[in-house]
Amino acid sequence: MTQTANRAEGGGSSEMPPSQDTAFAKASFHRFQSVLGRMNEKRCGALAVLAIGALILILQNNKHGFEKGHHGYISSHGCAIAANLSLKKHLFMYDFVTKNEAGTIECSGYNRFSHLSYLAARIGMALAGDNLALQIHLARQVMNLFFIGAMLCVFLSVWELSRNAFTALTVAGISFSPMLMVYYNDMIFNETPALCGLTLTLYGVVVHAVHGRARQLFVKSLLGVWLGFQAFAVLLVYIVAGVLKDAWETRSLTRWLKGPWLALGLATLLFAAFYVGLNLVNEHIATGKPFSEMSTIKAAKYRVGQDESFNQQTKAALDLFWGQQVERMEHMVKPQLFAKALDFRHLGVILLVAFVASLILFRQRRPVLLVLWLSGIVWAMPMKHFVTFHDFQTVFYVGIPIAFYYVAFSLASRAGNLAGFLSAAFALAVFVGSFVQVNNFKGSFCMLVNPVTQDCQVIRGIVGRGKILATDGPREDVCIGGLAPAYYFSGNYFGSVTNADYVLSRNPRYNPALLTPGNRHTFLFLNVDGLASPPHLKATSVCKVYQKDAYVLYEKAPCTEQDLRNRFYLMTLPEEPGIFRPGAGALKPATMEFDWKQRGFPHRGGMAAVVRLPDGPVSYVRTGQTSPDDQKLWEVQFQIGR
Repeated sequence: MTQTANRAEGGGSSEMPPSQDTAFAKASFHRFQSVLGRMNEKRCGALAVLAIGALILILQNNKHGFEKGHHGYISSHGCAIAANLSLKKHLFMYDFVTKNEAGTIECSGYNRFSHLSYLAARIGMALAGDNLALQIHLARQVMNLFFIGAMLCVFLSVWELSRNAFTALTVAGISFSPMLMVYYNDMIFNETPALCGLTLTLYGVVVHAVHGRARQLFVKSLLGVWLGFQAFAVLLVYIVAGVLKDAWETRSLTRWLKGPWLALGLATLLFAAFYVGLNLVNEHIATGKPFSEMSTIKAAKYRVGQDESFNQQTKAALDLFWGQQVERMEHMVKPQLFAKALDFRHLGVILLVAFVASLILFRQRRPVLLVLWLSGIVWAMPMKHFVTFHDFQTVFYVGIPIAFYYVAFSLASRAGNLAGFLSAAFALAVFVGSFVQVNNFKGSFCMLVNPVTQDCQVIRGIVGRGKILATDGPREDVCIGGLAPAYYFSGNYFGSVTNADYVLSRNPRYNPALLTPGNRHTFLFLNVDGLASPPHLKATSVCKVYQKDAYVLYEKAPCTEQDLRNRFYLMTLPEEPGIFRPGAGALKPATMEFDWKQRGFPHRGGMAAVVRLPDGPVSYVRTGQTSPDDQKLWEVQFQIGR
């Protein structure tokens, strides 16, 4: 019986082939299952990256200070910028603030980058209150979050290219294992956020190249540029590759005008120009300087080679630029755990061969591969006057290890899932081992730098805010880490010994008015030379009396042997100045008594003495001197503002 007859007679339905609708439904279901399986694979891989990220946060070292070198110096700079961010100054970015004898205030602007990095660090630091060590720790953790975000973007990008989670995990793990990647991951500045922005832009490029999703390309590119201008290197290579590809395929020189390339380039350029313009206007308002004198313009000139004096000073180093960059590219394909084992000659030649082979073997991925191989070079070339002297710029060659290992492990993934699983597990283990090794090395500086932060915490508690600080020697030397004083004492001004309230020094004997005897590295002194002014002078009788914050300074010149035998008394009360009527007897014992021998030191051809007022509410002070036979010699009373 034929199938038609059988269907007409209402029998044999179990043996009847499915209709076209049924076949389409089953095929759709299988496709849905396949997509769902891939989504689960992608999610599992992303969760593995996040688990590694959690390990990074947990294992973060306890180095709560700034050592010498780029990592410490740049981190202190980033902390200073973040600590000084405020809405009152319209988020103007600066580090040191100086105040001269005339009362003129000047901010040292550093207003040439995006606010996002420093604003994120500022939010993290705000959670720590006034605890400097915890502020530094949380700021480093914020940078770690950007580092984890960059790693996740690389995983997602490679997954879109390979559709294999094992390959994506392998490439992400190995690519983030070189020494400089795991050394600068927690540096508190805009480099790690810029790395995140570059990889986010790369993810947008991959999604567009694979799926044609222009909206994602635009959104991710704008956010990437906002995080750091290094993202322009990715966009430039991709736009040029896209224009050439369109011209070749269509044999038309104007076809690219109809694609996304022109709009993408203009959108990101206009966004960056608008943002930089706002920063320049903000700096002009904050400093009053003409645009030609702004730090942003001056820095841009030397970074792109327009500062002739800088070019002459650095000519010898700049002549070695290309050799240096090849070494950095080689460095980026060597995980720290095996850096010595992979340290062999002609690695650059191997990378060149891999570059050519990848373009031949993966023709469909050529635009993306060109971005990966060339974006770091495109960033380094115009910025050679900056890149040459900052090794942390090496991290922006991250596209090279991504391309190198993507090609290698994509070919290896054909060996099966077991081989893919083992390669992913090995790569993540290599990353963890490299991270732990370098993280422990950074942690070894704790004994050196943490005491400095502890000292500055004590000093900050004494100084408070709004004071003028002088330094004994260069400001960069008074604390380890270069710009650390600008961070530790943010909210204060830096001046000279002629107008400062306090002096910072590494010399515990800078002057006898030491206010932090328990410190070990950085010491605070009352600037006795800076108190000889009317705001501080309380009496000019036999002995001059000055008051500054919680300190009272006595000065007598000349000072005879008889004077040295006289004793001081000091009495404080929180309120009711009436008890200090001239001639009135003391209503309570003196708060403290001392003589020149106990508190005095030679000063200005005579003697001086410094005492700290007692803790607690103090509004009025009564002080004077008595002779050895308890005769009152002089007395002064004054109200203080604390």
